[in-house]
Amino acid sequence: MDDVLLQSTRITENLTRIRDAVIAQQNALAEQRARAVKGDYYEDDYNGLPDDYKGNGGFVGSDAKKRRGVSIIPT
Repeated sequence: MDDVLLQSTRITENLTRIRDAVIAQQNALAEQRARAVKGDYYEDDYNGLPDDYKGNGGFVGSDAKKRRGVSIIPT
């Protein structure tokens, strides 16, 4: 009987944690939607990133790697 009560207590605690996580997710989603409607959604999300990630670099803007060594075509 004690095992059943212990399992019941554990299930209740786990369900409480799940409920808290769902409520936190709903609040975050509501805040995100409010910021998107307001129009400053993208500015807020990218303020914490370093300048390297804001457009000067990455795959698109990176410099081409210089070739080193002997070319196959004789000059």
